[in-house]
Amino acid sequence: MPRLTLKGDTTNNIGEYLPAPFIDRIYIVGAGSKSQFRIRTSVFVQDEANRVVLQDGKTKQDEEVYRNSLEEINYYTMILIDLQDTGLYELMINDKYNPLAVYKLASMIYPDKIILEQFKPMTTTPQILFDENGNEVLNYCSEKTYVNYKYDDDVNEPGYEPVPWKDITSMQVLTFASTTTPDNIDINNVNLSCLDVKTSDISYEIVFEGGEYSDREQMEYVDNNDVIYSDTPLIAIDSLVYKANKLTHEQIVAKFKDLLNEFSTLYEKDKGFDKLKRMMDKVSLILEVYNDQADLLPQLNTIRKIFPDKTFAKPIGKFYKRFGTTLFNINKIIKDNQILKRRIIYNRKTIDLRPGSTSAKHRPSFDSTSGNTGYIYTDWVKNNYTNEGSLDVVLGYFFFDYEKAIRRRSNISELFDVNKLENWGIHIPYENFIVDYASVIRAGHGAVDKMAAFVEIKSIMKQDKSFPLTKQISVTENSTDPSNMIVPGEDQREELENTPYGSTQTSEAGWAEAGFISSLVLRNFINPTNKSFSEIENYRLMCYELLDYRQSAPTTDYSAKISITDNTISIANDLITSCRSALSDIEAYLDLVDGSCVFDETHADGVFNDFFSETMLAKYEGNPGAAPWYLVPIIYSIHLDLIYNTYSGDLQQIIKAAKNISVQINPVDGTKKAIEVFINTFSKFISDMYGSSSGGLSGLIGSKINNMSEDPEKVFEVTLAL
Repeated sequence: MPRLTLKGDTTNNIGEYLPAPFIDRIYIVGAGSKSQFRIRTSVFVQDEANRVVLQDGKTKQDEEVYRNSLEEINYYTMILIDLQDTGLYELMINDKYNPLAVYKLASMIYPDKIILEQFKPMTTTPQILFDENGNEVLNYCSEKTYVNYKYDDDVNEPGYEPVPWKDITSMQVLTFASTTTPDNIDINNVNLSCLDVKTSDISYEIVFEGGEYSDREQMEYVDNNDVIYSDTPLIAIDSLVYKANKLTHEQIVAKFKDLLNEFSTLYEKDKGFDKLKRMMDKVSLILEVYNDQADLLPQLNTIRKIFPDKTFAKPIGKFYKRFGTTLFNINKIIKDNQILKRRIIYNRKTIDLRPGSTSAKHRPSFDSTSGNTGYIYTDWVKNNYTNEGSLDVVLGYFFFDYEKAIRRRSNISELFDVNKLENWGIHIPYENFIVDYASVIRAGHGAVDKMAAFVEIKSIMKQDKSFPLTKQISVTENSTDPSNMIVPGEDQREELENTPYGSTQTSEAGWAEAGFISSLVLRNFINPTNKSFSEIENYRLMCYELLDYRQSAPTTDYSAKISITDNTISIANDLITSCRSALSDIEAYLDLVDGSCVFDETHADGVFNDFFSETMLAKYEGNPGAAPWYLVPIIYSIHLDLIYNTYSGDLQQIIKAAKNISVQINPVDGTKKAIEVFINTFSKFISDMYGSSSGGLSGLIGSKINNMSEDPEKVFEVTLAL
């Protein structure tokens, strides 16, 4: 049988005096009325036949008697719900207050928020493991399901429904063992020291914190063998971190308290020695606040640096010297221990098996309220030249907000939030939202009547460019009426020759060739204020120049129009295809899990064996980011946010959510069940949004695509007043 090696201080890790229950896994399952969680615990016992046990007043050296004594111990699971602000959890995990005493008191105040239940691990068949020295360790594993995770109603009452997970602000789980029960505790006359002796070390995990599923990344100290150091380490003066083996926190505090006692006579004098007293007070405060903290020594060293007087002839100078000597001697002993390293470790104990929620509202960036009239700006810059006769020249510049149009009125904006796509580097290129032409129509009294005389000035754009560029000018008139003049007559050309509206050319053809003709042209422009009017880089704003020569024109305004061919649906289809492809990748990964002997049956938690883990990691060694357990959760989280705004476009939150999924499905820390749940969630999401992967488009987004008009033209119109 393969061995699972227990490294480090085995006795300390599994319980020195009483077996300390260890939390293997916490499974968060279901939603709504099906919500529940399961807790799997392990009790590790060293298989020692020579253990001496007291039974019936007599000492016995018998393995069976020893096992029986372990069965008589009470093993507890404690669950705290929405008690984050009370500080009870911190009191227990920091050994400030006994968990049984906390339960005895808190259960009277918060009966529906603190749960204490017993489990009986010793009744199960143990699994035989081995520590690194080859000694046998018995692992008693048990699992319990909690259907009602908040006891605010009678679970047996008709209509009982658990509180939804989304309404849980905080949830912590603790396990421990004790030789006593809450019923034996008199809260008004409790001996905490005696109660602590009867209670084992505590194993604890945070499941929900601040209304969110707890962050899986944890900073831990590990030794040279990459084993997590379970005790509080000691930080030396040079800021390096060491094991606290040769000198404990309690011993360090005791040495400095002995030093304070040496100078207590001077401290108690009514007059004098004010500086000495202040420094002794500072040292006492540090010992009180940091007595069990890793940075106890650096804090004491800070005090050493601020002594106001170091003259050895004075009492404060003598205290300074003795203080420094004690500090450096302790520091020397600490540095003789094994050095520790900080490392970010993924906590794989809590497994989120809840189905993904799709109950939120669809959040595309499409603006359904403005219509197509708010994209050509009506506050245009214009100049009018009018002579004493009937000649009228208009020169003006108006802007079309292409950026806003593509983000708020394109076809893809009806499906996704284009703002997010652009922010994430998924660019909508010009070729997919290309301007066919821009035009202005001048007609009598601003009304375009097909039977009335009018002139349409059009800027036709190049179609083979990745940026907008005017290809040709088209001027169309439906009448020979003199008011529809396009190029000034000979007398008028002479009059305009020395104005900004005229050319030195004398012929009508020369004027037209020089650009002095009724025309509409896309122009480059420079922002003269040099101030950014948007947080969007390279904002796409189009400026059109209108030049119009008119003869006795009654027109008081222009009708401006921009026509665009919208092919952005092709990008939406590419995104949908990539989503389906990601699902296929994760399904192929599950096939490898099903088709291989990947589980280590000797492990207490049944995770993937080392051979499978190493094989899968080696497969993506050259490009680990392409591994399906990394990439697919990111794609899923991005699509979830695109449609439902789940993470408000925050890439850090998206990556964090993807990491929480990845840590539960990767070949090192994950489980087959978590992979299956994720695939079911992802598959349902695709089906609900885009339709079955084996069929055509349907679902929320697919149906919208099918219902979109086959005509790709988008028209933006507005009236420009003179």
